[in-house]
Amino acid sequence: MPTLRDIRLSRRRYGKRVDQRKHALGVALAAISHVASADFLVKSDQCPPYPKLVRQHLPGAKHKTFKGRKRSGRLVFWRWPRQAQSCRAV
Repeated sequence: MPTLRDIRLSRRRYGKRVDQRKHALGVALAAISHVASADFLVKSDQCPPYPKLVRQHLPGAKHKTFKGRKRSGRLVFWRWPRQAQSCRAV
């Protein structure tokens, strides 16, 4: 976890950076939208832009939100498991 001193040093060296998470998430959801099935479940933290982006790119998907840790910024894709298939080594 970066300390306040590390953050100040980083800002002094590199300046403030543009937050591109919303754009990157839109690109990622668009990339998987054509392969996502109807029973697709998206789990995420309660970041305000996520529900709109999920509805926009994955209209049939279910979106479940959880209270996340501060600044976690995680979006997890999960699909219902299919019936177990047995495989044998030959």
